[in-house]
Amino acid sequence: MAVTRLALFAGPFGIRTCRLPFWTGLLTIGCTGFTKTERAWAPALRRASMSGGPGADPAASLDLPPYLKNINFCQQCGAKVQVRLPQNDSVLRPVCTGCGTVVYINPKVVIGSVAVSEDESAVLLVERTIPPVGKWTLPAGFMEMSESTLDGALREASEEANVVLDAASAELMCVFNIVSSSQVQILYLTKVIDTSRLGAGSETSDARMFKWADIPWENLAYPTVRLSLEHAMKTFLPARRERTGMQQILTLTKLADGTFVPTHLTSQK
Repeated sequence: MAVTRLALFAGPFGIRTCRLPFWTGLLTIGCTGFTKTERAWAPALRRASMSGGPGADPAASLDLPPYLKNINFCQQCGAKVQVRLPQNDSVLRPVCTGCGTVVYINPKVVIGSVAVSEDESAVLLVERTIPPVGKWTLPAGFMEMSESTLDGALREASEEANVVLDAASAELMCVFNIVSSSQVQILYLTKVIDTSRLGAGSETSDARMFKWADIPWENLAYPTVRLSLEHAMKTFLPARRERTGMQQILTLTKLADGTFVPTHLTSQK
């Protein structure tokens, strides 16, 4: 089945979307409109290095991003670090002024799930107690050391909604590259197999299985939550049901702002 991949491009002049032909249901979003800011700073850093006196910090006069500003001391020896362009490198990095250790800062990996009921008529959402407080989102969080992305998604659903997900039914559905916050978000589509303890977790004030028609579209936490839910309904679930011999009827409803959202999904053989 030929489906559509939705690509979101976020750059200095705004956000645009385009649809590309693709042969799977995987939604990939890459914020590729940004240039390599560190590379853009490299010439200025070299000029600052040549003009500064002995012991001067060549990056002190540059407007660096927080992830470079927030590292002040070396974890190896405790000496101060300076942001420099290491030899044979193209990216600015904190470098220890004592032992020369280069600090490599990498994006955070967020893992989560679009968890649906056994009959796929409802989806799990949780209400946040941390900013943005009171908004509904998918169960998700930062990946821990020594766990797989799927294990992390199952753990987050357990922690935030006290449910058990079916690992066997899980399929990779969304990969979001959020350059502005240095995150990679990975979401699985899976089924909830135990809701006996469904309820709020340590970082949530509520957890519910929403019928597709009852999703609080106007009160979702992030654009990626809406994109994931829409992709699940419009593309991923229909493609999966076709593989299993099921048919779907999708109903769209027009909102006050003129946009359309999926509000009802029925399935039949």
